[in-house]
Amino acid sequence: MKNSKITVLFCFHDGNKNNGGNRSLIDVTDNLLEKKNIEILAAFPVKEGSAIEYLKSKNVYIVPFCYGRWDYHMEDYTPKNLYMILKTLKSFAYTYDFLYRIDSVINEFHINLIYTNTMVLPIGMLIKKKYGIPMIWHIREFGYEDHKLGIIGGVNRLYRGMNTYSDKIIMISKSLFDKYSKYVNPEKMQVIYDDISPEFIINQHQILQPNTKCNILIAGTIKPGKGQKEAIQVIQKIIKKGNRNVHLYIAGEKRGEYYKEILKYVQRYKLEENIHFLGYVTDMNSLRRQMDIALVASCSEAFGRVTVEAMLAGMLVIGADVAGTSELICDGVNGILYEAGNLESLEKTIETVIHDADKMRKIAQNGHITAINDYTIGKCSEEIYKIMQELVDEKSNFPIETI
Repeated sequence: MKNSKITVLFCFHDGNKNNGGNRSLIDVTDNLLEKKNIEILAAFPVKEGSAIEYLKSKNVYIVPFCYGRWDYHMEDYTPKNLYMILKTLKSFAYTYDFLYRIDSVINEFHINLIYTNTMVLPIGMLIKKKYGIPMIWHIREFGYEDHKLGIIGGVNRLYRGMNTYSDKIIMISKSLFDKYSKYVNPEKMQVIYDDISPEFIINQHQILQPNTKCNILIAGTIKPGKGQKEAIQVIQKIIKKGNRNVHLYIAGEKRGEYYKEILKYVQRYKLEENIHFLGYVTDMNSLRRQMDIALVASCSEAFGRVTVEAMLAGMLVIGADVAGTSELICDGVNGILYEAGNLESLEKTIETVIHDADKMRKIAQNGHITAINDYTIGKCSEEIYKIMQELVDEKSNFPIETI
């Protein structure tokens, strides 16, 4: 294999460093920046954000103009919602302006690889279509199942784009591979689990100690698919049995109709002493040091970054036995699984954990070791680096068709 110079344009989908998809790509970027034959440029759909500032601090060139996204939340997008329609049209205007202006950047920096992060960006395939530059597409979500996302023009447009313009497609779990392989050429696809930064490692974390309250954390966007209401209802059941020493902490931005719904539920049943809404948390390490259990109640977790981060923190992870969570947790070995969507199953699982704390601490220790060995040593970055080198060396070309 040649040692070709790789000049790659990373197309991010969001400007927030702590967004799961962004953070995962930044962890890869940190490792790739150590390679002598790689130069990284980054582009964003926004002009400001913590991810942009972080990459600037790493001397990564930030493209000074923005593109748009082609996703939308299906419950928001109706013919009557003029705001969403106008926002989408504006987004597409940004995208085609970017496509015109990126020409000077491609020529100046001799970009020879495009890297598109998540399914919500059409810009990578448009660059591939116009310039023929090899393109890697990193898919991190189911779409509708986990985020209720739709694609302007229909999801088949995404599948055609992946088939036609991607030279390599990275899936972050086998569950995602199984879904997309029904619509996309599986020979283009490869499963690579995410890297997680070692900064999330917390050693000697004491959990489930006698005569102390049990703190359970559910972290992530507050929306129905993440299972916050399910968790609240289970804690309510446990409290009714007389155990008021169990507390649920919900970390996630306090906005949207679903948040209002579960907040009213907590207030209606006077659960405020045991259910705590923390809002958006930036310092998750400090929070996790105070927690015993991480609950991953998502009905369709594409990978489970929060699962691995919790393991790295030394917490016991209880997860719904579905999708990516099932791939990360070996039940009774490095975490505990329960039947997804079954309140009784989750209730019994939490009660078992509380009553058998010694065993659960050993399981949490196993999870801690597993997560360190499997996700913090740069396996993902090395696999991506190999793909990048192969594409640049081979200068693969695929037939171009109109979407």
